[in-house]
Amino acid sequence: MPLITTDKIEISIEKQPKTSDCKWFVRIRVENQMNTKSILFIKTNESPFINFMKNKNNMIYKSKSVQDEIIKKK
Repeated sequence: MPLITTDKIEISIEKQPKTSDCKWFVRIRVENQMNTKSILFIKTNESPFINFMKNKNNMIYKSKSVQDEIIKKK
């Protein structure tokens, strides 16, 4: 899997209508300077979940402070 470096990232999770062939649609977009590009689309019937993680060099763990930082950013 490629590692991408970007200026901005947007992750969208959409609940789909009952007429759709999936229950959830996830889109990941990146932006570099003046270019915006969708890099991944995912369709699933399982409800997505997001882990907000913090890296402390020798340990990675779930973090409420990271979640708060990202959610408040909008």
